[in-house]
Amino acid sequence: MPHNSRSQAPGFVLVALIFLLLVGGLLLAAMAYLYNTADTGQSLQNSGAQAFIAAESGDQYGVYYLETTYVAKFPPNAPAVPPQNPVPNPSCPPTVTVTRVKGGGKNYLVQSTAKCPSSGAQWTIDRVVQAARKNGRVTYTVSAWTEQ
Repeated sequence: MPHNSRSQAPGFVLVALIFLLLVGGLLLAAMAYLYNTADTGQSLQNSGAQAFIAAESGDQYGVYYLETTYVAKFPPNAPAVPPQNPVPNPSCPPTVTVTRVKGGGKNYLVQSTAKCPSSGAQWTIDRVVQAARKNGRVTYTVSAWTEQ
């Protein structure tokens, strides 16, 4: 009995079509997974950058607070909390404190910590500011700076 190759062609095409659909579905699922992973990583990186910028803004505001509030006298020995600062990113508000460094003469630590509640990203920036009296005014010089 002779084989008719024309009668087997529709079956082969059907098997090939199912195979291509399966491979295409797997590729689509892999691409979706990779996109989601990249998107999550980018989101975390953006949140970290937001926290850093907010902490940096708060730290600069703390130094500005010293320079404008304590022009004629030295800041108090007790911790000072500047009024709520106008940081442009309210989603990651920084907490700013100014404390006198113990045993450090007229050195003050300006610390700003910003945490983004939505992602948990957090940055802390510390600036040590040295106060000195010149020509009847108190001037401030940043002597050390760290970030975490």
